[in-house]
Amino acid sequence: MWQKKKVEQVWYSNLDSAVVVADKVDKPLLVEFSASWCPYCKMLEDSTLANREVRKRLENFVLVRIDVDKFPSLADSLHANARKYGGVGIPNILFLKPNGEKIKHIIGFRDPDKFCTELDTLLQISQE
Repeated sequence: MWQKKKVEQVWYSNLDSAVVVADKVDKPLLVEFSASWCPYCKMLEDSTLANREVRKRLENFVLVRIDVDKFPSLADSLHANARKYGGVGIPNILFLKPNGEKIKHIIGFRDPDKFCTELDTLLQISQE
């Protein structure tokens, strides 16, 4: 019986490397700032980012996941550190054009339907 192989998504942990890749493949970046202790980050990963429709749209992005506890200076520089906002700053998602220019910044959990709508809009903006 033939089975379609599930394609594993690649999440970079180094923003600089991801920007180089995004520029080379001409795809926007989705940069997720999270922490292992954050329940909403876990919920975003388990329900939204694991959703089939979301995953399909994520194929159009270079994906980056930054742990705010491991890279606090990077999180601070991009206004994505939970400590700065009293613990409400994550999950925090930054969308960048392939050249690294900021498109949009969203804070907080999004359900799969709302996230798909945002991804569709962001893809359209990034292609302008």
